Amino acid sequence: MMVFTVQVNGTERIDYQRYIDADILPDRVLVERELESAFGEVSRQLARTLHEEDVMMAPVLLQADVSFSVRADLDESLEAALQAEKPDLFPTLVTQYALRQGLPSFSTLYNRAGISRQLFSRMCAFGSSSIPKRENILRIAFALRATPEEAERLLNAKGYAFRDHDRTDIILRYCLSRRIHDPRQVDALLDDHGCPTLFSDPG
Repeated sequence: MMVFTVQVNGTERIDYQRYIDADILPDRVLVERELESAFGEVSRQLARTLHEEDVMMAPVLLQADVSFSVRADLDESLEAALQAEKPDLFPTLVTQYALRQGLPSFSTLYNRAGISRQLFSRMCAFGSSSIPKRENILRIAFALRATPEEAERLLNAKGYAFRDHDRTDIILRYCLSRRIHDPRQVDALLDDHGCPTLFSDPG
């Protein structure tokens, strides 16, 4: 919610509140448009005051200094953000991709990814507040034989993304797009181009 406060000659105060459904802070155009609406509302209120109460106030109000202030209601914004919190999709995506691959068990998956059962369980626990390492998510993506788009969804589910100008990520996306999933081949390509390997280091 944005709150517009209007002050006339330091004595008259009118609060004009406007709820704005937006995921980001309002830009200048939006603020200017809302200021026009606020000024119109204030003008109507002042006109009613002149008409209904004291015509002698007209010269004072017509020459008054009118000031606007705009602020965002952070409590409302925070509450809206919390209500819009999305569930953790990572466990669902992992299960969906594992079923598509016809994996007989999750043990096949985490062994193929080269991570421990305990770590895999923490990563795939619904409602877990821990953030796994980016490298371990990528290991699971390769173990799932994921496409670049599917790997991106797995990363996004934990707050990560592929970096367009990062040499390592370019190579990893290349491997996924060419269906190069073997850990030794992936690490060899990374090493040949001076990048940290993905599977050689412990998770």
